[in-house]
Amino acid sequence: MVRVRQSHSTDYNSGETLEWLCSLGLTEKKISSLMHGAEYLKQHQLTDTEPAVRTGWEMVEILAELRMDSDSLLAALLFPLLEAQLLSQEQLEPAFSANVLTMLRAVQQMEAIRTIPTGPNQSVNPQQADNLRRMLLAMVEDVRAVVIKLAAQICYLREVKNADEETRVLAAKETNAIFAPLANRLGIGQLKWELEDLAFRYLHPQLYKQIAGLLEERRLDREQYMQDFVASVRQKMAEANLAVEVYGRPKHIFSIWKKNAEKAAGL
Repeated sequence: MVRVRQSHSTDYNSGETLEWLCSLGLTEKKISSLMHGAEYLKQHQLTDTEPAVRTGWEMVEILAELRMDSDSLLAALLFPLLEAQLLSQEQLEPAFSANVLTMLRAVQQMEAIRTIPTGPNQSVNPQQADNLRRMLLAMVEDVRAVVIKLAAQICYLREVKNADEETRVLAAKETNAIFAPLANRLGIGQLKWELEDLAFRYLHPQLYKQIAGLLEERRLDREQYMQDFVASVRQKMAEANLAVEVYGRPKHIFSIWKKNAEKAAGL
């Protein structure tokens, strides 16, 4: 099911940025770096009333969950402002490190070739999609730029929620063809399943609602089962003197639909 983050809440207020960043469990170095970014935006009169600023903080929250470093988080905060042309690379150069600026340029380069030409009723050419994925990975020296772009795509999918159907469908097809496989290739399952669920919501809205409703009805039972199962495995590992980390996650909506479709097809 699609994630709901703190930065989506109407209670979120960047005026309390320090408190909010601390709630994300960030290190002092990361908080200090982001506070520098927040102060820079304030100096340029860019506040939370600007959608690009809120998108930047949402990207920070997405990447914080992946424990990305301070430069990556700062680049994520600034990227939507560059895309909205509210800031320029030239303006940023005196205030931020070469590392951050290089990442921003790489993400912008990826953005320039992001689209696969296709109509709303057309399928994406698999070979063309694979070639574009390879190109995106090859053109950036720092893989962190790719992860930032994946976070930006998640935010973009949320932004087009109220757009026309053609825009939503094209965004979903692009996500399934390029960005979800990229996340999978990089081994970032957390972003892969969120991209897939958001795309699935636009491509099959009724099926999405049906599965989401069934999951919500049994949510407490599923969560309790998972907690009990994880606790049992942890105990067995401890008894065997094995230092391992055990965790569980709910199966996401797209994967449930895909598995059932494969079963129905006899695969």
